[in-house]
Amino acid sequence: MKSKFTSMVFVGLLAAPLVLSTGRVFADDDDAGQGIQNERRDLQQDRRQLEELRRRRNGENREGDRGEVRDYNAQIHDLKNHMRQDRRELRRDRREGHENEHRDRD
Repeated sequence: MKSKFTSMVFVGLLAAPLVLSTGRVFADDDDAGQGIQNERRDLQQDRRQLEELRRRRNGENREGDRGEVRDYNAQIHDLKNHMRQDRRELRRDRREGHENEHRDRD
């Protein structure tokens, strides 16, 4: 019972930053440079969170709790997919920014 409660708490802790970072993506930024900086900061936070999840998963693995390990693996998988999508968006934003700079010069 305690492990299920612990899992629910960790899922909640994982979900909160994801929801917040998603909200930031949809926010209307006037300055494109500021938006890119925010996205980079979000990716750094996601990387730290990924390392923490891996550390906790490894601890549960050492303890032999396969159910917890499975939960952590699912969380890690979801976070990695989220990070991959964020990196794609960041690259697209950079590319669009460079295209706009070249158009402004013409």
